Amino acid sequence: MEVWILGLARVKKRYHRHGVGEKLYREVEKRLEEAGIRMMIVDTEQGNVEALDFFKKMGFNTAREHIWMTKTLK
Repeated sequence: MEVWILGLARVKKRYHRHGVGEKLYREVEKRLEEAGIRMMIVDTEQGNVEALDFFKKMGFNTAREHIWMTKTLK
C-alpha cells in the first residue's frame, strides 16, 4: 500500500516549542503503522532548516539527493 500526504503545513509560530507539531506527526505515524505502512519518505527543500531539524527529531536520518524536473504546459 502506498500513501501520499501532500501539503503538510508548518505549525503557527506562536505554537512552536509547545509540542503541537510533534503530537500531530506522532498521530499520523501511529495511524500509518496501524494501516500496515512500513516506510515513510518526506520531501522538503534543502534550505528549509526548520523542517530538516524537525524530521531529524522525528527519527528520519538518511538524506538522499534527488532532482525535481518541471515543465510548463501551454
